[in-house]
This record gives sequence, C-alpha cells and structure tokens, in this order.
Amino acid sequence: MKESATRSRQMCVSCATKADRLNGRKWDDDNPNILSAEELGRVLAWVKKESPQHYALIVLLAFTGVRIGEASALKWDDMDEEKGLIRIRRAQWRGKVSTTKTGKTRSVPLVPELAVVLREHRECLVERQAKGWKKDGCFHPRLVGFIRRRC
Repeated sequence: MKESATRSRQMCVSCATKADRLNGRKWDDDNPNILSAEELGRVLAWVKKESPQHYALIVLLAFTGVRIGEASALKWDDMDEEKGLIRIRRAQWRGKVSTTKTGKTRSVPLVPELAVVLREHRECLVERQAKGWKKDGCFHPRLVGFIRRRC
C-alpha cells in the first residue's frame, strides 16, 4: 500500500521512508499510541515557536481528536463557547467541503484552554484581515484545503 501511495504521489517519499521506521511496533491497551501530557506539552511548545501559523489547528486537533478534514472545514459558528461545544458538521477532502466521514453531525467539548487559543487565533485573523476569515467564516482560512497564512 505504501509503495502504491508513493507512486501515485499521495504520500511523499520522505514520509514513506519514515513509516518504515514504525514497522514492527504494536499498539494495545498496555502500550497505547498516545502522547503523555509532557510529550504533548513539548510538541505544542515546539509548534508555537517554529510554526505559529499552525498552532491553533494543532491545539484543536490535540484537544478534540477531530479529523484534519473536519478541523479544516470548521467555521466560527460551529463553536458555542456558552455551551462549551464545537459542532462537527462538515469535512473537506482535497479542497471540497462535504459531510463528515460518517455523514453525521456530532459535538466535541470546547475546553477553556482551547477556547482561549481559538479566540486569540480569530483576533489575529481579524487584525490581518486574512482572506477567507470573514466571507467563509473559516477557523483556518485556506486555499484548496491548505492553511496558508502566518498568524
């Protein structure tokens, strides 16, 4: 499968090479494939310093567990701070927004720490007048599914 994905350019060669290093690992209840709180803290600190334009997205993914396609299709009206929820109503794949993978709408918790990060992200978008933030109301303004601008 990896060879096929690399040939069709759906997966970069370096990603495929890195995937080889994971062969042989098995994840189970005693050895779950999750980051510890300390590891997650280090990842978030690195992203905030080295790739701040992606920080809000990474925090959103880490704190909610939503799929990347769902996160990239979120709009500000999907967030309900009063109820502490984010509604997952749509997803995008290769720049096309449609239903979620399951075809169902669901809610995920909006913890206060995430709400603060998203509020700051929105203020930055407003300050920069980022393309797409107003017209589409997108959390992460993008062009054909890719997050574009620094914040």
